[in-house]
Amino acid sequence: AMVRVAGLVFFTGFASSYVTQKSPMTWQIASALTIVVAGACVTSVYHVKSVEFESGAVVGIFFVLLSTVSDSLEQVVCEVILQEGSVDVDVYTFAGVSGLIGSIFMACVLGLAQVIPGGDHGVMEDSIDTFQQLLASVAVLLLLLVTVVLCLGEMLSAAAMAKYYGVTTKEALLAFRIISAWAFAVIIYYSWEDYGFGEPVTVEGLIFKSIGGVLILGGVLFYVHVRREAEEDMGKVDKWSDDEA
Repeated sequence: AMVRVAGLVFFTGFASSYVTQKSPMTWQIASALTIVVAGACVTSVYHVKSVEFESGAVVGIFFVLLSTVSDSLEQVVCEVILQEGSVDVDVYTFAGVSGLIGSIFMACVLGLAQVIPGGDHGVMEDSIDTFQQLLASVAVLLLLLVTVVLCLGEMLSAAAMAKYYGVTTKEALLAFRIISAWAFAVIIYYSWEDYGFGEPVTVEGLIFKSIGGVLILGGVLFYVHVRREAEEDMGKVDKWSDDEA
């Protein structure tokens, strides 16, 4: 999570500035993004230092960085589609088409997993058995439906942020997911302690999360402030003010 969030914020910010040139880039903006990345690293390092570093981890980190580059380019395309005047796709259409494409890819991957040898009844993924287990547990099925609804809301919110505030702002704000995921893990742990899910609160963990959260919040607020100043210098904000006048 630490590597991915850091890579996404940096790569998306610079790609949006130098590829599509839709976002300004100054040393103050770069500093603000660095603070956000630092906050993401602080919130994640508590978990990273408790995990044994294996020989294959370097290869894994390399591929994670490659995926962040790919994802950042996707964010730039998203920004063009949502903000370019000649295209100007609305948020709902963009989220719907993105979800449809993702569902097609998921169906293809799951289809292949049904025939590739693995440890799930002889194949990599036995989806029929998975659906049978879901139907046998109403609680798990409801949780799955709630997750789908939340994911839909996240897609719409992310698309709206990308359209009206830019993908760099979107990725900076989404760094809060690390904090929110930890908060839900704590709630789950103390709500259903007997099941062993979630994460308990520790003094060390709380310190790391608090410092990281403050850095992310401060970095985002600083980023919004310096970006507005940069856009005013470029005439973007004044342009809208003149049109309204």
